[in-house]
Order: sequence, then structure tokens, then C-alpha cells
Amino acid sequence: PEAAVLPPQLRDNLANRLILKVESIGTSEIALGEKGAEKLLGNGHLAARLQGQTGLIYAQVSFMSNRQIEEVAKILEYEKNVVR
Repeated sequence: PEAAVLPPQLRDNLANRLILKVESIGTSEIALGEKGAEKLLGNGHLAARLQGQTGLIYAQVSFMSNRQIEEVAKILEYEKNVVR
């Protein structure tokens, strides 16, 4: 995000923030409120700032390639049509 797109007033009202890897420290500070997201590993590695928690929480979520996402979408579409 850019500072103009995510102004401080909006950032201050976002209690929970999840962020994937970003390119720079500045972008991490805009989106997360501190450095760190630029050091994430990518492919589903994320940092979270959650309301009521001190510090950042790091997690790894499942990574799906575009091909895998398309396959899952086809399966869901098929199931939707079968149920009708």
C-alpha cells in the first residue's frame, strides 16, 4: 500500500492487520505499523497484529498455485451444479 491509499486515520482504526511479504520496510510500516513484513519468507508466510495482543504473530498458511486454485474452483463449480 501507499501512504496516500492507506492514510493514518484509516490505519489507526484497523484493529487487526494481516500482511504477507512486502518489498520494503516503508511498505511494512504503512501496512503493519512496524518493520518486519519485508523479511517474511513468502508463499503464505504472514505477520499479524491482532487487537489485544502484544507484538506480532507469525504464521504459515497453505500456499496454492494459480493452477491449484483453478482446480479447486472447478470442483466447487461442479459440486454446485450437481447439488441443484
